[in-house]
Amino acid sequence: MINVDYFDKNSLPEGLHKIIGAFYEQDLVPVSVIQHFVAPIKDSIKFVVEYPYVDKVYRDSYYSYFSSKLSKYGRDCIRVSIFDCNVGSDHFFTNDLHDDLKHNYRGFFVVRPTPPSIFGRTTIDKRALKENDFLICETVFSTTCNGLKLSVSGFPYSSQDSETISCAETSLWATMEYFSSRYPKYSSVLPSTIIETLKTLSFQRQLPSLGLSYIDLSYALKKYGFGTMVYDKDVFGASFNSLLSIYVESGIPIIIAVTNGEGINHAFICCGREKLKNTHLDQADHENGWIDFHDLKKQFVFIDDNHFPYQRAHLDEPCKYYNRDDWGKCRISHFIVPLYPKVYLDAFEARNYCVNVYERLIGAGNDVIRTMLSSLRSYKNEILQNPDLTEELKEKIVSKPMPKFIWVCEISNKELLKREKCFGSIVLDATEPNTKRLKPLIYCHLGGQVLEVDKGLLYSSKLKKPVNEFSVYTNNLNGF
Repeated sequence: MINVDYFDKNSLPEGLHKIIGAFYEQDLVPVSVIQHFVAPIKDSIKFVVEYPYVDKVYRDSYYSYFSSKLSKYGRDCIRVSIFDCNVGSDHFFTNDLHDDLKHNYRGFFVVRPTPPSIFGRTTIDKRALKENDFLICETVFSTTCNGLKLSVSGFPYSSQDSETISCAETSLWATMEYFSSRYPKYSSVLPSTIIETLKTLSFQRQLPSLGLSYIDLSYALKKYGFGTMVYDKDVFGASFNSLLSIYVESGIPIIIAVTNGEGINHAFICCGREKLKNTHLDQADHENGWIDFHDLKKQFVFIDDNHFPYQRAHLDEPCKYYNRDDWGKCRISHFIVPLYPKVYLDAFEARNYCVNVYERLIGAGNDVIRTMLSSLRSYKNEILQNPDLTEELKEKIVSKPMPKFIWVCEISNKELLKREKCFGSIVLDATEPNTKRLKPLIYCHLGGQVLEVDKGLLYSSKLKKPVNEFSVYTNNLNGF
């Protein structure tokens, strides 16, 4: 029999603690752990607790590892669903109330018998949080609650159980969970799948997990169908953080490796950033005669298996939310990018090429340059829906042959960006790694002029009606 209980935020910690104790016949964690986990959630949120629940990720770990241990581990879990409305049994058994549940559903988290890290597979809509003024890579996951089909938009999360999955494995799992839900090309992975993938690289036993290196993570992502890129802080120096920002702006979740050089080594995901504020622009300077958007001092969003999802910090102090001196010393040493395999032009070369084009056409104009990767389908769709572009320019762009992925560079200034506008754009062929001369350039639009490359030659044409400002591209992170 499936048991279903209903709680508000105040009563959930004590109520869930009692359910855990009775269901697993042991006190896995104190009430304070549950209180701490749900603290970022809005006070108005209601919870539905279902048990027993079969969770695919924990069940895989159970049969591959926990079932062979002397200590007793249950094979079932508890699922907690999140709603931003009043909810009771009548909502599920009254047809007229189903739409209200679907509209106000905000995700779920799974409780598993793996103390002290009991929170397993989780997806939470950022609208469930008290503070949600940020943008993330997100996709839709289908699920159920008390038999009713529901869906939630968010980024997947799980804490590590420290035995079958460490921080690296949870980062790898969450990355694949995101891509498999968003693109049919990719498949989700389970803990045992990760072990099998890395078997040929391992020179010692893989269970219990001793963690993975950034090389292991890169190898696994390559085996799962990505054209993986690894960036080293020592190699890219001052460009390192801005390159990471470019990929996040492109809507790509990044696995980052941090270390404090004193024994702490950790991996987690960067999946978004805070929304742009006027203060970000007002504080920026023009050291090069122009501003790199990706150098603006803004907070980024992290999926860290040691904390509640959607933690925020600056790239220079990525673990500041730990509020501990030893973790506060952590710095990013590497980051790993799961790129589409046919993207041959990377962020470093694309950004530099666009800057070169900008300086040749405009020079130093105290402008802001924003670079990002986009799929052609998404870009053309947003171009057609951009109310600031003329029919003439839309037709010119949409009819232009382009590859599946393109690099987009928007040229703006502080005042325009405060209104989410830009005045020009440069588009590059992401399948062209040769940056000599005109090879990567597809077109460039500035005001009333369009520069296009055709068969290796550059052509210039004038628009009948200049487009001096237009809305910035927001599809990658669903906002600006």
